[in-house]
Amino acid sequence: RRQTQYEDWSAGICETATIDRLEPAAIQKARENFAKKVPDRAEEMQEWDNITFLNKARITIQGHITRAAILMLGREESEHFLSPGIAKISWFLKENNNQEKDYAHFGPPFLLNIEKVYAKIRNLHYRYLLDNTLFPTEVLTYEPYVIREALNNCIAHQDYTMRGRIQVIEAPDNLLFTNLGTFLPGSVDVVIKQDAPQEFYRNHFLAQGMVNLNLIDTQGGGIKRMFSLQMHRYFPMPDYDLTEPNKVKVKIIGKVIDENYTRILMQKTDLDIHTVILLDRVQKKVGISKDDSRRLKKAHLVEGRYPNV
Repeated sequence: RRQTQYEDWSAGICETATIDRLEPAAIQKARENFAKKVPDRAEEMQEWDNITFLNKARITIQGHITRAAILMLGREESEHFLSPGIAKISWFLKENNNQEKDYAHFGPPFLLNIEKVYAKIRNLHYRYLLDNTLFPTEVLTYEPYVIREALNNCIAHQDYTMRGRIQVIEAPDNLLFTNLGTFLPGSVDVVIKQDAPQEFYRNHFLAQGMVNLNLIDTQGGGIKRMFSLQMHRYFPMPDYDLTEPNKVKVKIIGKVIDENYTRILMQKTDLDIHTVILLDRVQKKVGISKDDSRRLKKAHLVEGRYPNV
């Protein structure tokens, strides 16, 4: 019933747009990505003209240019086809005092400009010591997959009718990604626990096209993998802030917060992701239930009292 209440904005046809309104370099990139995603059709794809390819990749519909096609592949000057919707990604660099140091804005084609946004982010090396060793472990501050998944999720789930921008805010030790629209699964816990595709998506046509172009995982797995990668790096879990109406905020922290948390993850490599999420809430001083607190104590993972929800 809920599906009938929504119209998939991304599947809308741009009536006067033709394939000439798409960026050739973006179409070529789309072909390369499709070949990686569906390698058994790579040779066959060489025989397809551009419209045939875009139809099969589910970017266009029977040769008609969709809003999804303009978003992902459109020439920069083609954004007007989305009016009154807005397609913009804004990157901001901020210093410790929250003062803005630099910024840049990117429109279509998102398929190419995703890389330009990624290139703006300073992904420096971070060093920390493992137990019983004098030699530091060196990793990138941010796992590249986590950056790309967070950004691509913003693109896939943005409510473009709200006429706002996707934002990537780079602070000295964290990245904040924001997009407009409610978080349809309701909570991150639901996504992690069900570990399966969602039943409903705001931009289903766009999301499916992004899957075919190898930008996001088959729906449902990307968020859990972000948590898993942070866990295996011994870093804090992604922070999802859903408190502001019609906005989703995801913060990725690029440093160790509490050495005790990091030490536990290093020593107990068999912990499941749900337990690690609880430990992460403890290190961030976020409330957990009494039952969860007792469970962590029984497993000798925490001591003392912690805030309860």
